[in-house]
Amino acid sequence: MQYGSPLLDDLILILSDEIQDLTNRPTEEPIPLDCNLVELGLDSIAAIELHERICNKLQVWIPESSFFEYPSVKTLAIYLHGEIQRNAGKETGPAA
Repeated sequence: MQYGSPLLDDLILILSDEIQDLTNRPTEEPIPLDCNLVELGLDSIAAIELHERICNKLQVWIPESSFFEYPSVKTLAIYLHGEIQRNAGKETGPAA
């Protein structure tokens, strides 16, 4: 995958791996990036687990509702990319 950003590529891989694990999909079966997470077998309980895993792994907090507002691997990765970039900008922004 090449989306022009190594971070975005990494986020897609992380999300795909976690979803694959939570939905017990065979590892040789790639996660469709544009498919709805619910259609992939991610129910509300699995979404909560995914939320915890992603927040812990990436050290970023996002609302639980994000998994329903951005319902595919691709849209969720793009959203997370923006959140991580915003948080990085706050940490490295100009001194007050």
